[in-house]
Amino acid sequence: MKKDIETKSFRDILDEDPEIKAELEKEGKEEKEELEKALMSGDKLIYIQDDEGYVCQKLKSKVEKTETIITKEQFEEISGVAEVKRLHGGKRKGAGRKKQYKNKVKETYEIEKDEADKLKSYAKKHGISKNQAIREAINKLVS
Repeated sequence: MKKDIETKSFRDILDEDPEIKAELEKEGKEEKEELEKALMSGDKLIYIQDDEGYVCQKLKSKVEKTETIITKEQFEEISGVAEVKRLHGGKRKGAGRKKQYKNKVKETYEIEKDEADKLKSYAKKHGISKNQAIREAINKLVS
């Protein structure tokens, strides 16, 4: 089974991933030069998972037989990087205002302006919403 391998240039990697840039700065000068040479000569950084389940990025030429090439999405999911990226913005499970009513239905009705003003003043006087005032009126009408 052939896998699609995501490849990137050295400059793209440094621009997209500040962690790799920081790692390169930590590495010794010789190791940094070796990595740069490998990337410049066409070798690519890919994501791998070893036989124990650990994941990391590695040069394609350094992949061992016991390691499996995985996608970036799989790497992020296994390593937990994806969780960190979801902290800002976007839809998140459990976020947002909870529903007040389970069987809520939206309806549109037309009423006279003076009736709307009466509804608004009643709601304001009693410290409730216009929707709550309408519900109270309906409950009094049908009970």
